Amino acid sequence: MLTINKKIKPEYFTNLQLVYDTVLTTLGQPKANLDVNLYFMRDGQMRKLNREFRNIDRTTDVLSFPMTETKAGKKVSLATYKTEMVDDHLLLGEIFISRHVARRQAKQYGHSLMREICFLFCHGMLHILGYDHIEDADREIMEEMQTKIMNKCDIKRGE
Repeated sequence: MLTINKKIKPEYFTNLQLVYDTVLTTLGQPKANLDVNLYFMRDGQMRKLNREFRNIDRTTDVLSFPMTETKAGKKVSLATYKTEMVDDHLLLGEIFISRHVARRQAKQYGHSLMREICFLFCHGMLHILGYDHIEDADREIMEEMQTKIMNKCDIKRGE
């Protein structure tokens, strides 16, 4: 289940839910009993989180905090986390998106704020499911997966 910390326009929620479902389906993850919390933050709040958890003293577009040790390409095993589940639900992770950075990037890339937020959410979902972009080979895999998911959602660049 996707939980969002702010009241947002219905079309944003619909598209974020679509991205959530598509990420899980594309990666062969179980759809039932998994939770993700999404937070929209201001630049100052993002800068504070980035400084506290990554030792980088500037704002950023998205931060992801996985709550499991899922490896890229591996299925989440609910049985492994049975003792950590609440009401038969496992919190996969938390994703924080800066509204202000998303707005600036949408303008910079020439597409809608909706597209940028959905992309950042997709990026965050992949991180909490074990993907990263530290090494070039991993970056290529993650970028291909992002493109595949966004295309499946029919949320294109420039829109």
